[in-house]
Amino acid sequence: KNLADLDTDGSMTLDLSTVDNDGNHFLVGNPYMAYLDMNKFLTNEKNSNILAQKYWTVDGKDGIIVGTPDVTWPTGSELSSGYIAPMQAFFVEKKGYTPTKADEPTDETKMEVTFSADMTVSATKVSSASDTKSFSAVNPVLTLTATSKQGQSRAAVVQKSDASNQYEADKDAVALLDSEIDAPMAYTVAGSYAAAVNAIHDYKNVPLGVYAKDGEEVELSIEGASQLVSPLYLYDAVTRSTTPIDDDSFTLNLTGSSHGRYFLTTDEGIKAEGDIRIYSPADGQLIIASTPSDRLKQVQVYDLNGRMVESRQNVGTATCQLYVPGGIYIVRVQSEQGEAQAKLKIK
Repeated sequence: KNLADLDTDGSMTLDLSTVDNDGNHFLVGNPYMAYLDMNKFLTNEKNSNILAQKYWTVDGKDGIIVGTPDVTWPTGSELSSGYIAPMQAFFVEKKGYTPTKADEPTDETKMEVTFSADMTVSATKVSSASDTKSFSAVNPVLTLTATSKQGQSRAAVVQKSDASNQYEADKDAVALLDSEIDAPMAYTVAGSYAAAVNAIHDYKNVPLGVYAKDGEEVELSIEGASQLVSPLYLYDAVTRSTTPIDDDSFTLNLTGSSHGRYFLTTDEGIKAEGDIRIYSPADGQLIIASTPSDRLKQVQVYDLNGRMVESRQNVGTATCQLYVPGGIYIVRVQSEQGEAQAKLKIK
């Protein structure tokens, strides 16, 4: 649909069943010759009943960005302040979607979104982010940007007092992967899911990674550390080294995809009690990670019939990577300081 389809009052209703979608994510577009205020669009009474409070954009300048009404991207770009350019396409997500329900049949809820003229603005507003460390800092945002010759993407970690380090559909946004998008994808892990927006309570062993093509040179920048009250560190599970992120901008050079190697933490000595993370960042790949001071002892993977499909004994390291066929599994882990169990879907 386009401007010709607008009603006389400047509004338009779009049936999402008629647009490109996977049953949970829908590609739509701003039908106006003015900027679309995404906060007004998502909080509209009708739209908020069917859409999650998040959206994704793709363009040549700013790459792949996922936004939410409460996350401001500190980039000074048009997209950073929550606006969609005239005629620009963007993705929205069905309300109530979680990655664990991705393959379940969708319900019969009528999926119609509303556009109205009062959602538009004639010019964008540029937001600014605090660049000073303060105990009064509210919801500091850490921005991860993955850049290569093919393009770029951004992911955000937002620290909130009411957030959990587990995945929460109303606060987190999954990394929206598309094989047709060439840009590398930066992510952190929310619970057991790769996330483009990750609302956390604290930086306790937060895995980060990048999806990229084999051999692709990727620059990963981490910005916003100066907003945090506590110092931030990057732990490398391969070299078993901890690097302080002293400046507000930190750069890491990678080749190809990186999963299960790097972690964000505010513990310099990594002396925190065991915090075991179980997640699957890529097809067929299972990663189990504890804090560097807490070595894994045993990892067992069972299918839903109770059959053991993988077992590792005396692991002796803080991370373990396994490869299993796609399916749903029960993962049981024992470390020197604790144990964990998770039900996980692997593609």
